[in-house]
Amino acid sequence: MIKKLLISTFLIFSIPAIAAAQGAVDLTPKFIEGKSYQYETEADISALQKMPGNLGCDIRYKGNIKSRLHYKVNKVFEDQNAEIAVTLINPEVKFSIICEGSDSPMNFDIHFDSAQKPENELSEFQAARAVLDCLDQSTFVFKVTPKGKVLESSGIESFTKNMNEELSENNHIPEGASQSICSWVKPEYAETFISLITQFLPESPVNVGDSWESVFEAGNFNITQNWHLASADQNRVVIKERTPLDLGKNNDEMFKLDKFSGEQQSQLTLEAEDNWVLSTETQAEFHGRQSLNAPFSDKPLEIETSIEAKFNFKRLDL
Repeated sequence: MIKKLLISTFLIFSIPAIAAAQGAVDLTPKFIEGKSYQYETEADISALQKMPGNLGCDIRYKGNIKSRLHYKVNKVFEDQNAEIAVTLINPEVKFSIICEGSDSPMNFDIHFDSAQKPENELSEFQAARAVLDCLDQSTFVFKVTPKGKVLESSGIESFTKNMNEELSENNHIPEGASQSICSWVKPEYAETFISLITQFLPESPVNVGDSWESVFEAGNFNITQNWHLASADQNRVVIKERTPLDLGKNNDEMFKLDKFSGEQQSQLTLEAEDNWVLSTETQAEFHGRQSLNAPFSDKPLEIETSIEAKFNFKRLDL
């Protein structure tokens, strides 16, 4: 029920900003042909749905997603556009769904860890593991402008093809599951990897203390983020963000959001020499009410929901 919201949440925390400044300086990252960068990324998400009393228990969701990312600038063109290849290495996922606060026989405690392979695993978990296997060592190639706008991309088609074949060959995964899962894989999701290093650049040079806004699209939601340049010297640049989150209402007939709000804070540290990200730390929490149109109820079920999330993006090749 909370799947779409968690995906949007994860996407919000999976796309930080980059900038650097010393005086009034253009914060555009320098693309140097042939240069590579290694990163480690990790996201933690926790959500609690307080269900109406007659449904037995509250539901706690916890998730951890981590991976290494390898960026390589393949080519820099005369117009300063660049071709950048991004490779995912060893993606791992852990999550749990737990029924809390009830002695009802309907209690459940579901766990998944991609690093472990138990016998008689649920088909849904086998499908998740197959997707992660296909992601490992997958490379996506982007042609981008100096400000990081994606002009062309490739790699998503071959990844989707490999994933479809992997899922179809598993006899324990229901027929048609591969097409359903593959339909979730969109080219704009792959563009997230470029957004990690360019998405929130200001349009013009900035000084310490200057602030700017950027709009981030997360699913059906547009988030206007508030950034400011906190400090800059010859080695490091620090950018901070503090943004109220107000997702408002959505148009999902089955599962509606109402009065969903909170706050997000981020700190980015950049290498002043080339304006590439050294580290990103983001945390956020928001809460609100969800309305579920359930077939067994004459009126929508009102569910109080809270979400906490942390995201870290750290450079390794130093």
